[in-house]
Amino acid sequence: MSNANILSFVNESSERKGAAERYESMYRIVEKTRRFADTVQLGGIFAGGVLLVAAIVSYQVVRAEHLGYPAAAWVLIGLAVFAPLAGHIWSRIFVAQAGILEATIDSAVNTSPFLFDVERVEMMNLHQGNAEARCAKDEAA
Repeated sequence: MSNANILSFVNESSERKGAAERYESMYRIVEKTRRFADTVQLGGIFAGGVLLVAAIVSYQVVRAEHLGYPAAAWVLIGLAVFAPLAGHIWSRIFVAQAGILEATIDSAVNTSPFLFDVERVEMMNLHQGNAEARCAKDEAA
């Protein structure tokens, strides 16, 4: 009987650590992109509010001076409606980009030769916890 030597291809810990840090960094970028999307949406709402106040002030000034048709006020009201809509659309675009990046990272983590199964599960569970918290926040809003 011969004893067969089994060679194990154990990845060096520095390679595993580097890969894990890269994946965690990429997951942080996904979270930052989602936060930026929220900021864009809030910025659109804020800009709409400022434009609405400007429209009201413009209308009052035009009316007080009896200058006729308050075209500037109507233009500002139109922009006040458009700004939150544009902010929402751009926010959804950024969220979609974050989703695409997240799916790409999940695929890379799942097929990474530098990570052990336990590390893959740990990394995806940590990220999944953030996703569940995000879903709970979205449902509450």
